[in-house]
Amino acid sequence: MSYKTYICVADIVVELKSKQAPESNDRSDWRYENFILKRKPKKVDIVFTLNLKEDYVCYRSEVLFETTREIPSARGALAKQERKAYLKDKRQRENEILRKKKEAYLGSNLGWRISEFRRKFLLEGGTAGNFQVFFDRKFENVKVDIISSSGEWKLSDVFSGFLQLFMIYYLAFKKAGMLVHSTAIKDGANHGAGYLFSGVSGAGKSTSSRIWNEHGRDVVILNDDRIIVRKIKGKFYLYSTPWHGDFSDYLKTSTERACLKKLFFIYHRKTNNAETVSAVEFFNLFYQSLFTPFWDKDNLMFVTDFVMDLIKNVDCYKFGFKNDKRIISYVRSLN
Repeated sequence: MSYKTYICVADIVVELKSKQAPESNDRSDWRYENFILKRKPKKVDIVFTLNLKEDYVCYRSEVLFETTREIPSARGALAKQERKAYLKDKRQRENEILRKKKEAYLGSNLGWRISEFRRKFLLEGGTAGNFQVFFDRKFENVKVDIISSSGEWKLSDVFSGFLQLFMIYYLAFKKAGMLVHSTAIKDGANHGAGYLFSGVSGAGKSTSSRIWNEHGRDVVILNDDRIIVRKIKGKFYLYSTPWHGDFSDYLKTSTERACLKKLFFIYHRKTNNAETVSAVEFFNLFYQSLFTPFWDKDNLMFVTDFVMDLIKNVDCYKFGFKNDKRIISYVRSLN
């Protein structure tokens, strides 16, 4: 292998190797550089062997779970003119050919899917990316096929493609933690306490991140959209991830973790009000924010038990907040 690098997310180390180096002019590299180790680590948890292929291999696999997305169709003369100009570029023409081949195999609206094929799992990307990933229950040696008509690949094919989906299953299977749709704050003014703000889409996760970033003293935004929660030596920790939402100013900061002290399920309100609710009610609220391996009963049960353990041992609040800087002093005042 001529190319090798090491990725670390939530203290899980991935060795990525390929016969060919990624594109050197990939503008998205800076988003991931904090998660790429500068030195060879002492221990590697997962090995990804990456290969380039021009087309998808059509496997007759047993589908376990899949997501779909609505793909808007281009209409009107202007859209047709734009598409014609778009296809003048050689790279774009190649991508268009690949798109048609992928749709013939996976369909036009598949987000991603996981299947079983010959006693292995097969993770495939539709609109989520161009990849076919094979792995077994050991998760040690993973075969990754990046589908590329140009004969090149980018680090974003890994980070924005299959890595996040792979981690959902890996964390559960290894009993290592879970991925949550949330914002997380490390509050240096309160001894580095970690606050997790979960909620449905539009509840104010990115808004909260902006407020804490602009007005919070000695504050680190771990992420405004995807957070990994792990339990280590009896304590729950929040980990930054490469997958952010609308707010991205914090990306210039280093990768960090924080010990979870308070967990909030947030919604917009005219005045700040945090209330404690029963464990069952909070579980039902918080569960909406989890990325879980729905296709695997045993691992789904692990996530359920993990969340109940978290709720029993961390202060949890149903939190209606007002969109201003007073949210900071209010959260810090909670005991």
